[in-house]
Amino acid sequence: RALIMNQLNKKQTSLLGKLARQYSDGKKTTDRLKQLQQLDADETVYVTRMRALQTCTVPIYNSIGTPDEILTAAQFQAAFGHVDNVLNVAETLRDALHNRIARANNENAIRTNVGDIFVAQLESDALPNFRDAYSAYARDYGTARHYIISLRRNNAKFGHYVEEVESGNSTVGCSLLELVAEPMKRLYSYPAIIEDFQGTVNARVGGGPQAEALASAHREMSRMLGSLGPQLSADARATQRVDDIHSKLLRSPNQPYPHESYRRLVRDGHLQCQEPGKAARSVHCMLFNDSLLLCSPLRRRYLAQHVIMHADGAAFTPTAAGISVNSRTEHLFTITPTTLSERDAWLRALNEESSTWQRAGPSIEQQARAWENENAPVTRGSAPTATYAGST
Repeated sequence: RALIMNQLNKKQTSLLGKLARQYSDGKKTTDRLKQLQQLDADETVYVTRMRALQTCTVPIYNSIGTPDEILTAAQFQAAFGHVDNVLNVAETLRDALHNRIARANNENAIRTNVGDIFVAQLESDALPNFRDAYSAYARDYGTARHYIISLRRNNAKFGHYVEEVESGNSTVGCSLLELVAEPMKRLYSYPAIIEDFQGTVNARVGGGPQAEALASAHREMSRMLGSLGPQLSADARATQRVDDIHSKLLRSPNQPYPHESYRRLVRDGHLQCQEPGKAARSVHCMLFNDSLLLCSPLRRRYLAQHVIMHADGAAFTPTAAGISVNSRTEHLFTITPTTLSERDAWLRALNEESSTWQRAGPSIEQQARAWENENAPVTRGSAPTATYAGST
């Protein structure tokens, strides 16, 4: 009886172990398939946005040298000159990944390798190739962004055109600057994507050609980004945050707050704002290097309530629990963080940024205006009457 029970227990343990392994293998295969499908979907969205950006630039390019010229050839090259090359490279990578992933299913998802595709892209000598196209785009991104911001403010035709395409469906729900930033976001996300695949492959396969290809892709990608410099990634993220805020900002005509290429976000958070004789309300407070912006948060939008420029010399003084803000251009009000330590941090940041800007701001503004006068001169001509959307 003991022998029979022992044999039954062994069979039961073996069966349970087998079922557990099958469940674990099935779950890993499903997770891997989802990982592949997500990569395919993300690349498709990225290519769609880059196509939208290219479509938006075609009418601008076609207007060069005509009476309705929106930008000069030099301005167009500086702002959008690398878009076509990056789009071609993005489509090549997306097609290669899509064809490989399309053959993946629940049985061979784990064995589906994508590392060699990234390696092939990074080592390709074809023109345009991944390394050259993205390196050129990344190095000139700051200049392109500066051009677009300055031209939108100074060039009546370009400003009108951008408003037109952003108000329609041409930019697939993004601002023009968001589309221009897409290659930067995607480029710096690739190392993390490859690392995720490395983790899955090492856990399931334990090495082999897949792991070697992914490791090689990660090395090459890291080497490429390293050649561009770590500061470029940080600068791009910082400016994209400012651009995102401006694209969602609603303000009244008597409360101008033009987008500036030198603006940087220093600190932000939700605080309480108290005006004399009014009830306290929650606001999103954003401290920039040149200004303080208080907004009422709306769904996917910011409604500007107070705009304090550091150049106006506002006074920030501590109260029992908050900070009193006194400016020549705004009524007295108080902002209150949730804790005293947070109040002290906000107070230090406000005073530091205000004093720094009053000391160095005029020089920064002067340099920016000099650059604009040379590269994006003010044009006061009337906006074009032609409708550019759909032009060829």
